[in-house]
Amino acid sequence: MRISLGLRLFLGSLVVAVLGLGSAGILVDRNVERAAFDQTADRLQYEVTMTGQMTASAMFAPLSRDDTSLQGPIKELGDAVHTHLSLVAPDGSVVADSQLEAGSLLPTADGSWTEIADAIANGQGKAIRGEGAQRRMWVAEAVRRDGALLGVARASVPVSVIEAQVAAVRTRLAAGAAIAMFIAVLSAMTLALGILRPIRRLSLAARRLGEGELGVRANIAAGDEIGDLGRALDDMAGNLQRLVARIDERNSDMRRVLDTVDQGLLTVDLAGMISTERSARVDAWFGNPAANSTLWSLFPELDTNGARSFEMGWRQLADDFLPTEVALDQLPQRVTHGAIVFELRYLPIGGGELSRRFLVVISDITAQVTAERVDAMQRDLLRALDRAQRDRAGIVSFLREADVLVTRIAASDAGDAERKRHLHTLKGNCGVFGIHSIARHCHSLETRLLLEERAMSGAERADLRAAWTTMSERVSSLLGEERENAFPVSWPQFVDVLDTSLNGRRPSMVARRLAEWTLTPVEVSFARIGDHAFALAKRMGKEVTVTSDGGGLRLNDEVWGGFWSAFVHAIRNAVDHGIEDREHRLLSGKLATGALRMTASLAGDSFAIELRDDGRGVCWSEVADRLRERGAPCATSAELREGLFLEGLSTAHEVNEVSGRGIGMSALRTAVHERGGRIEIDSRVGFGTTLRCLFPASAAHVDPVAVLERALRRQSGDPGERGPRIASL
Repeated sequence: MRISLGLRLFLGSLVVAVLGLGSAGILVDRNVERAAFDQTADRLQYEVTMTGQMTASAMFAPLSRDDTSLQGPIKELGDAVHTHLSLVAPDGSVVADSQLEAGSLLPTADGSWTEIADAIANGQGKAIRGEGAQRRMWVAEAVRRDGALLGVARASVPVSVIEAQVAAVRTRLAAGAAIAMFIAVLSAMTLALGILRPIRRLSLAARRLGEGELGVRANIAAGDEIGDLGRALDDMAGNLQRLVARIDERNSDMRRVLDTVDQGLLTVDLAGMISTERSARVDAWFGNPAANSTLWSLFPELDTNGARSFEMGWRQLADDFLPTEVALDQLPQRVTHGAIVFELRYLPIGGGELSRRFLVVISDITAQVTAERVDAMQRDLLRALDRAQRDRAGIVSFLREADVLVTRIAASDAGDAERKRHLHTLKGNCGVFGIHSIARHCHSLETRLLLEERAMSGAERADLRAAWTTMSERVSSLLGEERENAFPVSWPQFVDVLDTSLNGRRPSMVARRLAEWTLTPVEVSFARIGDHAFALAKRMGKEVTVTSDGGGLRLNDEVWGGFWSAFVHAIRNAVDHGIEDREHRLLSGKLATGALRMTASLAGDSFAIELRDDGRGVCWSEVADRLRERGAPCATSAELREGLFLEGLSTAHEVNEVSGRGIGMSALRTAVHERGGRIEIDSRVGFGTTLRCLFPASAAHVDPVAVLERALRRQSGDPGERGPRIASL
């Protein structure tokens, strides 16, 4: 409830007056009663003294009950002073009493007359006795002559007489208090009104000043502090008027500046609401946003997840859970609006631990982004061209397999887990062949999906497909048309086939040897993956040696391309998780350089591709902990090994561009199972890990008839032949 200042001043003054008058009244009342009794006692004392002196001058012997000569004088004296006077003999008998008629029986003192006993003992005595109307004050004094006790003179008055005097005084005090209270009320009202009027004028002037009436003045002429306050308000209004004029002039200049800059400048509060004051570029780009628009509403191209992520990121600023700089870094830095790519910078305004407003600087970086993309594509094309000079078959296989992966990612009926697995594989393969722009695109998409915990949107799939198609077409156009007779054949292989033909062996054997020439040597795939492992280790500050033995085997890239793409994940895990850095290896008594070895072998009915490292090995306890967190079985060694391939499981402590998402090993197992194989893992902590992919021997055999049919289809230009047409150089 609001109580006005005037009422509070009035009530405060009134309370002070009431408390003061009340306290004074209580003190005065107590003093009046005490003073009345003391004054009466003094009067009685004077009267008994005079009575005693008169008696002593007339008597030479102690008072006696039989002597009635003093009855008359005592009565006359008592009537004159309006006091009950009496003389008491030393034996306690009353000799004379001013209130007894002549011939009345004089009383004798009893034990209750304490004033008599005190007077005889101490010279004076005083007592108040009786009940109700009979209550009286008694004062007694011993009468002595020449040291001898003649008797006791006593005087008394009714207590009611004293109380009547006190009541009369109290009545006069009450009347005075009432008059004083009336004066206090008038004074309080006068004081309150005297203070309230100028304060009201100050309040009205301040309110009008706050509403923008800079010419308002309080005009208070009082010479007190309120007058000083009024003059200060007037001075402030004048200064503010001049200051606002200067600010308006500067704002006009600033507005002209803002309307000419190429950047969009606006301020945003903690709720994400943009201000009405902004540069002209903002309205030109976003069509004069309505009042109370949010920052993320400026970009309608953001899908539901993107807008929600933007909003949640901004709310982190208000929650003040993360440091401001960290929360700002997590907001979108680049946003596409139509054909324009904007860069957003967020700058806190003002000091303090929690800024209330932020300056958002929006820049059109479309040309820069286009140049960056063109430059990145040019570098990727140069790397692809250089790779094709050394490993044409690898580039052909990579393009063919990447086409398949992108098609599967973009398919509308693909599952979310399948898409993420193919996306991870595509990223790894692009990294192997130096197509870093697509690898970064995949990594950025993976990170976004992980942070936002959602599936890939249709727009994201289409964007990835468009980026890859552009890159694939550029690489294909550089490499030109394929020449059918370009096979990588070693001299010993040629001699072997020639010897087989000349010695009249079965034509089927010769056909099989010739068909094998169309396949890619496993050693070539190993070399390609080994180069990637070496480059990856160097980028991570590690040292590795990579050795391989393809066993003279060849494999059909159209069949095995997907496997090699997935096998890259095992290499990346070995380099990132397995091989320790130089310091840790030396502390463990190992060589500073880690070792990776890849082998392929065909024995009996089994075909094996093996990867071995001498790194830290699999920490099975960490694997068990991760499996328990996900509620997966982990009691036996078989369950632990099976858990390594669980989708989303990783023992990495942080996710990086190389690994840590728990997708690669799952993708490898899928690729192995699709080819009828299985995976075995042997690992010892501190000694390294061996990963062995086992397939039926038939998977490594070539069918000469199928090779011939494929060659005839190519020769006839059958559109059923998959993959880009790439020429050997």
